[in-house]
Amino acid sequence: MERTVNRTPDRVVIRDRIPLSAWLWAAAGIVIVGVTVLAMIAAGGDDVMVRDRYAVWERETWAWTVPLYAGVAAVGYPLVFVIFRFRRLIALVCDRDGIVLRDRSRRRVRWTEIDRLVVWRRRTRRLGVPGWAPQVGVVLAGDRARNFQREAAGRTWSAADLRPNGVPEWLPGGIQKHSVRLSPARAKDLAAAVARYAPSVPVIDARDPGGGERVAP
Repeated sequence: MERTVNRTPDRVVIRDRIPLSAWLWAAAGIVIVGVTVLAMIAAGGDDVMVRDRYAVWERETWAWTVPLYAGVAAVGYPLVFVIFRFRRLIALVCDRDGIVLRDRSRRRVRWTEIDRLVVWRRRTRRLGVPGWAPQVGVVLAGDRARNFQREAAGRTWSAADLRPNGVPEWLPGGIQKHSVRLSPARAKDLAAAVARYAPSVPVIDARDPGGGERVAP
C-alpha cells in the first residue's frame, strides 16, 4: 500500500499521489521491452555487418544486438521519467509553527499568516492538449484577501473564467505563488494535518466555480 502520510510527534508529512502519467510511461516502457525481446528473437544469432557510428568502417556483430541497442535507446526516457515520478515527492510538511510548501523554494508560512488553504486546479496545456493540474494553495491573511473572498462569493462563475496563466478568477491572482501540486484525493489528509495544528484554519475545496465547501478531516 502506498504510504502518503508520515506522522511524527512534531510534524506531518504529506506526499502526492503517483500521477497517471507515470503509470502510462511505465506501461510504455514494458511494451518497449517486450517488443525489443521479440525483435531480438526474430533477428536470430547470425552475424551481420553494421556501420560503426564513431568510425567510417563497418564491423561484424550478432544480428540480435541491433534491436537490443534500439530498444535500450527507446526505453531510456520512460525509465528516467518513471523513476523520477515514482519517488512520491513530498508536497507539504505541517508542524506546530506552520506549513512548508515543498516546491523549489521550500517556503514556510506560519499559521498566524494563513487565512485558509484551498484545493484548486490550474489550467495547463501540454503538447497542445489542454488539461488540469491539481494544486493546493495558501491564501494569506489580510483585509485584501477577505475583501476578495466576499466579492468572489457574490458572483456567478463558470469554468471559462480563467486568467491568462490558467488560475481561476474566483481565487486570488497570486495563489500560484503559494501553491504546490497535490492530488484532491489527499485533501482529507491535509485537512486532518491542519486540524491537528491549526483548527481555526479551514481547508476549502475550490476546484469548481460553485465550490467553496470546507474539507472535513
